[in-house]
Order: sequence, then structure tokens, then C-alpha cells
Amino acid sequence: MAPSRQRNIELFNKLNVLRILAAFNIGGGVMVKSNKIVPADMLEAIESCYQRCAEHVDEFASQMDSQPAPASVYHYTNSTGLLGILESGKVRLTDIFGLNDPSELRHGVNHACEILAAEALKDHSAAKLFAEKFIRVMGGGVQESAHFFVACFSCDGDDLGQWRAYGDNGRGFALGFGGGLIEKAFVNVDERGYGNAGFPVTYNDALLRKMHQLLVREVLPLIGMPFSRNLSDAATNEFMKELSIHLSVCVIRAAIFFKHEAYKNEQEYRFLQIREVNLPVDDLKHRTWGYSLIRFAEFDWKTRDQHALREIVIGPAANENDARLFARNCLLAGGFDPEKVIVRQSKIPYRSN
Repeated sequence: MAPSRQRNIELFNKLNVLRILAAFNIGGGVMVKSNKIVPADMLEAIESCYQRCAEHVDEFASQMDSQPAPASVYHYTNSTGLLGILESGKVRLTDIFGLNDPSELRHGVNHACEILAAEALKDHSAAKLFAEKFIRVMGGGVQESAHFFVACFSCDGDDLGQWRAYGDNGRGFALGFGGGLIEKAFVNVDERGYGNAGFPVTYNDALLRKMHQLLVREVLPLIGMPFSRNLSDAATNEFMKELSIHLSVCVIRAAIFFKHEAYKNEQEYRFLQIREVNLPVDDLKHRTWGYSLIRFAEFDWKTRDQHALREIVIGPAANENDARLFARNCLLAGGFDPEKVIVRQSKIPYRSN
């Protein structure tokens, strides 16, 4: 496995339990091993459960890491975006909750909440209370667990749906990058302690549900432990908090690899940056979406590997001669040699409205 691709597993190991869920206020301000009121063997049981849960996610993440980066990845945009990306040499990393799919990360988290609620009805009476608490926490706080920023690329540089959605209704452009080159440039960046990773998005709801079922079933046997030991209410609450934290980390970690099946045609290759909640965000900028402000960071790919840019695809509804000239002028404006970047027209027969 190439060093630059060993980051999907490392990503959430770096963002440890307390850090990623600090905003939930369910960690008690201490790591689980230093908890004074929960018996040590019960804390060890949580740690063992967490390790088993992490192994389930690691198995899937390892499959992602074992896949080579695609030969090319494409970023769809309009004429303004093309000029901006080439002149600045930067691609936006957008707040994941401001993307085209409003559920995004919540899509995966909701699966886990539904499974936990269903399983809780079959288990110890305390499991229902645990499930209700976990669902409240995840439903209301997942956006505050950490800062998630993504740059969305596609393995398909000529997809009709993406021309319509992101390529100015077929009049825009798709920038084609060498997949391995741009991923290496992104993953090797580790500014301010951020976690960067690149991986293909998976569109398989059944697989995600299966993974979350494994996680929930690992946790359920532990929920009755405080009651069988006649612990105090304070100790029981602390135990439930710690168990919630550990389950939450694995649920979020699994969800990050998936997207709703409705977007399968996009063949997304995702560049993900996760920032801990306590890290500064003074570098962030904003763009408008209706009456909303969407946060974004910037990935300076040009400084790190200018040669990652391989081609520009012209949208199927664009005037080819005008678009070729425009693309050439944009390349010159960005300091690129137009003779070293392929410019070609989409092969899709398409007429915009």
C-alpha cells in the first residue's frame, strides 16, 4: 500500500474520541480510562467493544486504501469557476453540510439511529433509554462534532447528470486531473493538524446498514451492565456517556464513506478534510447559496503539483470554438502552457434549454 493512501484508517485514529465529540458535551471532560466513578472492568469492556467496532470499520476502510487512485478525476464547473481555479490554482473544500445533498453525512448517521432503535426494542429495557439518548445526540449534534470539508471530483469526465447539475447546464467545463498526483498533493498536506484523506464514495445503503448493524450489536450487550451491578445513578450515567461516545465515533467514521444511492451516477471521488472543533477556522471563506452562507476552505493544488492538471473537457452544450478559445485564455491567465493540457469536447449529444 502506497504511503499516501494509508490515511483513511489513520484519519479517525488521529481525531480521537474526546476531540471529535467534544461539542456533544457527553465526554465528561476526561478520557474514558481516567473516569473515577465507573468500575475499571466496565471501562475496559467499553474499550474492548470500541476496538471491535473499530475493526469492523477498519476492514472496510482497508478496502478503500487498497484501491489505487483512479487514472483521472474530474471537477465540473462553469466558465467563472474554470478561470478562478486556473488563476488561483485552488479548489474549494466545501462544508459537507452545504453540499447538493442536504442530508450528506446525516444520511449515514440516520441509518445507525434507526437500527439502534429497532434493536433496542428486542433487548434489555435500558437499551431503549440508551437508544433514545443516542438518537437525540446524533440527530442534533452531528454537525457540531467536527468541521467536515470536501472537494468533490468524479471518475467520469463526461456524465450528462453532472453537466446539468454542476457544469452550467452543459455549457461549462470539467477539469481533468491525474488521480494519483492530485490525491498525493492533498493527502500529504497536514496544515494545522488537519486530517486529509482521499477515497471513492460508496453508494450502497444495504452495505452501510449492515456495517451499522454490526456496530449496534457490539454495543447492546454492554448496556445492561450498570443495572446488573447496582451502580449509582451518577456512575450509570457516566457509563452510558462513555459508551455513547465510542459508538458515535464509529458510526460517524463509517458514514463518511457513503452517500445516498440516488447520486450513484456521479461516481464521486472525495477529498475530505476534518478539523477538530477546537482548531482555528480563520482561513475559511464564504459563498452564498440563496440566502445562506456556505463555508469553504481552499486546497492549493497548483503550488503542490502544477502538472496534476491533464485536460479540460468542454460541455456538450457549449460552442466548441468559443469554448476552446476561452479555455486556452484561462490556461494562459493561470500560467499554464496550453500545449501541455488537452482540451476536448464532450461526446454527449445534448442541447441545453
